[in-house]
Amino acid sequence: MIPLPTERSLDLQRRIASFMDEHVFPNEKRYEQELHGDASAKFRQPPVMEELKAKAKGEGLWNLFLTHSDRGPGLTNLEYAPLSELMGRVHWASEVFNCSAPDTGNMELLDRYGSDAQRAKYLTPLLEGVARSAYCMTEPDVASSDATNVETRIERDGDHYVVNGRKWWITNSYHPHLAMFILMGKTDPSALGEGRGFEISQGRLGPGRIHHCMRIVGQAERLLEKMCRRLLSRVAFGKPLADQSVWEQRIAEARTEINMCRLLTSRAAYLMDTVGNKEARSDIAQIKVAATRMGQKVADLTIQAFGAAGLAPDHGIAYDFARMRMIRLGDGPDEVHNRTIARLELKKYRERPAAAEAKG
Repeated sequence: MIPLPTERSLDLQRRIASFMDEHVFPNEKRYEQELHGDASAKFRQPPVMEELKAKAKGEGLWNLFLTHSDRGPGLTNLEYAPLSELMGRVHWASEVFNCSAPDTGNMELLDRYGSDAQRAKYLTPLLEGVARSAYCMTEPDVASSDATNVETRIERDGDHYVVNGRKWWITNSYHPHLAMFILMGKTDPSALGEGRGFEISQGRLGPGRIHHCMRIVGQAERLLEKMCRRLLSRVAFGKPLADQSVWEQRIAEARTEINMCRLLTSRAAYLMDTVGNKEARSDIAQIKVAATRMGQKVADLTIQAFGAAGLAPDHGIAYDFARMRMIRLGDGPDEVHNRTIARLELKKYRERPAAAEAKG
């Protein structure tokens, strides 16, 4: 059974919801204007982002993602889940609270495995929100869904390493505040990595990305709200679209699937806290598949409710749809997650033959 929310989580939920209402939602248009208004400054940081970050930091709504660590508030994954959901209602809001990908995973990695020197040089600026980071994994010439396919070579040269290879689709690679890359490569073609590199990278790619699922639930809630308001305001064939039976069915499906994904996300977070990431692997993989599919479906229904206007940039719905579709690849393809789920499920029965089960 998943426990009820703690008082500190409820308090933070109230504070974040209030911050979103007071500062984030009113600045959505300003953010987009500052981001896209000047074509000559394509990769600039919108000034409003730095203003909002300063406000959030001043209110103590900062680095909330860093669970089980003295460098943050020390929340559990389960306590953090509803906070991330609230941030997810605006696709860029997590950065306001210094809780955005890929920085979150990189900071967790540095916090757990980094040396004192690495933490001082890289982790501290990231925790302060004055730097951004990137994770270089995907390569153009191999199927990067299999991490062992990586062809980038890392060779020791005295006190340094020489890196040879090609990477692409690197989030934050053009960000003006980019301060560090974490790169996936091999020191030997026949080895998984020098030291614990491969193990560490898999730890980063796995549980940390459940944050995407938390945010998707919040994003889907916002989409459902837009859908319902649109359907109530439009009339076709003599009555509001909301009263058409086909839309009643679609609204019900969206609500049900959002709630299901919220519960599965909470279960995965709870298992990560109580039995560890390894034992929670199946649930983590399940929610990565379920949440992105759900989010894409709700975005598609919302576009349908808006008609042609849903494809225009004015409402942000088409962007949400594209983003959901991207996460189904960027967070690992469904097929890889389903492979993990199936193998873990089959393992239970391989270890417990039918005959033995019958005798029991």
